[in-house]
Amino acid sequence: MALFDETARMRALSLFLSSRVEEEHVNEVARKAGISQGASSVALRALEKEGLLSGRKVGNAVFFRLDTGNVLARRLKTDWLLQALLEGKEKFEREEYQSVALYGSCALGTFGRKSDIDILVITSLPKEKVFSRLAGAGKAAGMEVSPVVMPISKWQRMAGEGDRFYKEVIANHVLLHGVALAV
Repeated sequence: MALFDETARMRALSLFLSSRVEEEHVNEVARKAGISQGASSVALRALEKEGLLSGRKVGNAVFFRLDTGNVLARRLKTDWLLQALLEGKEKFEREEYQSVALYGSCALGTFGRKSDIDILVITSLPKEKVFSRLAGAGKAAGMEVSPVVMPISKWQRMAGEGDRFYKEVIANHVLLHGVALAV
């Protein structure tokens, strides 16, 4: 499924959602998105009007960036990442995994170019085996996956103790596979 590359507007927006660009001039967006400069200008101004991008004028030039203060922009950023991750969904959707969840900046839509993909895997498999199975899982997103692997008994103990990590993951996660995380 190619949700984020069908139109000039979506191709331009995808550059910002993916964090491949933080702030960019119209001409560079056109070049990187593979669209004309006219289409880039129209698309970026429409995205600015919709509140997804903000523009900053420097002389006669306008530079655009994703408006991360906009809740829809953050949500679209997470959705862009989910689409990229699901290209390799066989790495996550394994019966040996009780639950697999995205958490942290990727789940919140606040990740940047230097971010990694935080994944929680609840399983009885050894960490090394899970790490090797998840190798390359973030390739389509151009990011590294940073898994936290634990058995269900430890996850349940953390829940019972009111562990801070447990609370943070429960508050802001996207379930990629398996059963709900809350115990």
